[in-house]
Amino acid sequence: MTFEPIEDKHNKHEYRGQKIVVQEVGGPTDADDEEEGEETTYQIVGSWSCMQEPEEMTKTAHGAFSFEVVLGANCCEQFYLVRNNNMSKKIYPAVSRSYKDMPCVGPHKGTDWPRCWLISGRPSFSLPGEDEGQPGSRYCVTFTPGKVKRLTWDKMEGEVANFQDTASYYITASSSCWEPLEMQRDSSRQGVYTTEVQKTGSPLLFQILRNKDSMQCIYPDTDAQKNGNLFSTVAPVDELGVGRNWEIEGDVGDVFKVILERNPSDLRDICVSWEKVANRPVQEEPPRYFLVGTPNRWGDGETLEMRFSGSGYTCEVPIDSLPTVFQILENNLEDRRLHPDSKDAGPGSGEVLGPEPARRVMCWSIDSSVATVGDVVTVKLALDPTMSVSWS
Repeated sequence: MTFEPIEDKHNKHEYRGQKIVVQEVGGPTDADDEEEGEETTYQIVGSWSCMQEPEEMTKTAHGAFSFEVVLGANCCEQFYLVRNNNMSKKIYPAVSRSYKDMPCVGPHKGTDWPRCWLISGRPSFSLPGEDEGQPGSRYCVTFTPGKVKRLTWDKMEGEVANFQDTASYYITASSSCWEPLEMQRDSSRQGVYTTEVQKTGSPLLFQILRNKDSMQCIYPDTDAQKNGNLFSTVAPVDELGVGRNWEIEGDVGDVFKVILERNPSDLRDICVSWEKVANRPVQEEPPRYFLVGTPNRWGDGETLEMRFSGSGYTCEVPIDSLPTVFQILENNLEDRRLHPDSKDAGPGSGEVLGPEPARRVMCWSIDSSVATVGDVVTVKLALDPTMSVSWS
């Protein structure tokens, strides 16, 4: 049986006393009953593998499926499930960053970046204390299939001695449209990662992600001090770094080596610095365009890049709610927004303004006159003879 949330009064910082209203959108079928039989398997997709590798869950004697999750260096991990290694059969919670024992959604296709359960070992006013842990703490995740599905977990006894951070670290910079690019591990110094970035005509901004996880974002603290071409700070690691970036100043063409140092003896001790290593000609690339709005939680979820197609750019947008509102970012930069000249603009209506800094007020709006929840709408940005936005 499949459920979808239709009313969400959930606050990601408040797990107690929340109210979630769900509706049944699919009942059991003969095929579903057969798939829930002896041959059915379940896999877990987690932040510890950069949300890339489905890993097999173990079937228990009672027909449930279990998996051991080990907390990483930042004491939090996200995950969702799939059935029979089929990415169109995702199972995930009704709300983002969900605690255990909350309603399950699926199995169905969902989005490429679905909502996730979140195991957090960090002390919190909003979470029960039994999950608090340290890097290396282990949790047994248990999924029970059936008409009403249940997912829960329990902290396991004991800790992993001499925890070592084996994660990958990625720089996400304005120069690459915020696409995560893996940093190189320094083989001679434990906990050190490096990469090179180049300054173009636009400001060079960046953050760092552990395992590409937005919940594990490394960004500058408010007391950061700049000193010439060197900029280092003890950095926070959490999901609160939206808009808080390091900025590297220099001339167009300057190439900088960015260095991340994380103390293996104290994982809270994080230093980020950079140094100029060269100046090279800049290879100017054509602009790239990205859709942001309710389909991807205004950039907090799946990246929706528009692809060049004939006279413009197109993007497929899953309709999870109505109305679906959006703007378009040039090169995925917050201050390079394309937006309509009125609120809740329809396809092809009015003038397209920007790219420029703008609030999330003037938006295009896909409503029930052209789509229903579950549809996929193709949005098109036309550039010639004048800029326009339409969808079908």
